[in-house]
Amino acid sequence: MSDAHTLAYLIAVDTALKSETNELLTTTKCTECEARIGEDGFFAVEHWVLFDTARDELVVVIACEGYWVVDPSAVGIESEYWSGIPGLNV
Repeated sequence: MSDAHTLAYLIAVDTALKSETNELLTTTKCTECEARIGEDGFFAVEHWVLFDTARDELVVVIACEGYWVVDPSAVGIESEYWSGIPGLNV
Protein backbone atom coordinates (compact mmCIF):
# COMPACT_ATOMS: atom_id res chain seq x y z
CA MET A 1 0.00 0.00 0.00
CA SER A 2 1.52 3.30 -1.00
CA ASP A 3 1.59 6.30 1.30
CA ALA A 4 -0.28 8.34 -1.34
CA HIS A 5 -3.20 5.87 -1.28
CA THR A 6 -3.27 5.88 2.52
CA LEU A 7 -3.21 9.67 2.66
CA ALA A 8 -6.03 9.94 0.10
CA TYR A 9 -8.06 7.42 2.15
CA LEU A 10 -7.47 9.27 5.45
CA ILE A 11 -8.41 12.63 3.91
CA ALA A 12 -11.56 11.20 2.33
CA VAL A 13 -12.65 9.48 5.55
CA ASP A 14 -11.89 12.55 7.69
CA THR A 15 -13.86 14.76 5.30
CA ALA A 16 -16.81 12.34 5.39
CA LEU A 17 -16.69 12.09 9.20
CA LYS A 18 -16.92 15.89 9.43
CA SER A 19 -19.81 16.10 6.96
CA GLU A 20 -23.33 16.94 8.11
CA THR A 21 -24.55 14.01 6.01
CA ASN A 22 -22.14 11.50 7.57
CA GLU A 23 -23.67 8.03 7.38
CA LEU A 24 -20.43 6.03 7.40
CA LEU A 25 -20.35 2.74 9.25
CA THR A 26 -17.72 3.21 11.94
CA THR A 27 -16.37 1.27 14.89
CA THR A 28 -14.62 2.03 18.15
CA LYS A 29 -13.04 -1.44 18.06
CA CYS A 30 -10.06 -2.58 15.97
CA THR A 31 -11.17 -5.20 13.45
CA GLU A 32 -7.82 -7.00 13.79
CA CYS A 33 -6.94 -7.16 17.51
CA GLU A 34 -10.53 -6.47 18.70
CA ALA A 35 -9.34 -3.97 21.33
CA ARG A 36 -11.69 -1.03 21.86
CA ILE A 37 -10.61 2.62 22.05
CA GLY A 38 -10.08 3.60 25.68
CA GLU A 39 -9.83 0.06 27.05
CA ASP A 40 -6.73 -1.63 28.40
CA GLY A 41 -4.87 -3.27 25.55
CA PHE A 42 -5.76 -0.62 22.97
CA PHE A 43 -2.50 0.93 21.84
CA ALA A 44 -3.24 4.14 19.95
CA VAL A 45 0.21 4.18 18.31
CA GLU A 46 -0.67 0.95 16.48
CA HIS A 47 -3.94 2.28 15.01
CA TRP A 48 -5.20 5.28 13.03
CA VAL A 49 -8.01 6.93 14.94
CA LEU A 50 -10.17 9.87 13.76
CA PHE A 51 -13.03 11.82 15.34
CA ASP A 52 -16.56 11.04 14.12
CA THR A 53 -18.48 14.28 14.63
CA ALA A 54 -21.89 12.70 13.92
CA ARG A 55 -21.46 10.27 16.82
CA ASP A 56 -19.16 12.49 18.93
CA GLU A 57 -16.56 9.76 19.40
CA LEU A 58 -13.18 8.52 18.25
CA VAL A 59 -13.29 5.70 15.69
CA VAL A 60 -10.71 3.31 14.26
CA VAL A 61 -10.11 3.94 10.55
CA ILE A 62 -6.92 1.89 10.03
CA ALA A 63 -6.50 -1.29 12.06
CA CYS A 64 -3.28 -2.32 13.82
CA GLU A 65 -2.34 -4.61 10.92
CA GLY A 66 -2.74 -1.74 8.44
CA TYR A 67 -6.12 -2.68 6.97
CA TRP A 68 -8.62 0.06 6.21
CA VAL A 69 -11.67 -0.24 8.47
CA VAL A 70 -14.09 2.25 6.87
CA ASP A 71 -15.29 0.98 3.49
CA PRO A 72 -13.30 3.07 0.98
CA SER A 73 -16.08 2.85 -1.60
CA ALA A 74 -18.28 4.78 0.87
CA VAL A 75 -15.90 7.73 0.46
CA GLY A 76 -15.31 7.33 -3.28
CA ILE A 77 -12.14 5.21 -3.21
CA GLU A 78 -11.74 1.73 -4.67
CA SER A 79 -9.20 -0.36 -2.82
CA GLU A 80 -8.03 -3.86 -2.05
CA TYR A 81 -6.85 -2.75 1.40
CA TRP A 82 -10.27 -2.71 3.06
CA SER A 83 -10.64 -5.33 5.79
CA GLY A 84 -14.31 -5.79 4.87
CA ILE A 85 -15.52 -5.85 8.45
CA PRO A 86 -17.53 -2.64 8.89
CA GLY A 87 -20.02 -2.04 11.63
CA LEU A 88 -21.55 0.70 13.67
CA ASN A 89 -19.91 0.51 17.10
CA VAL A 90 -19.07 -3.17 16.76
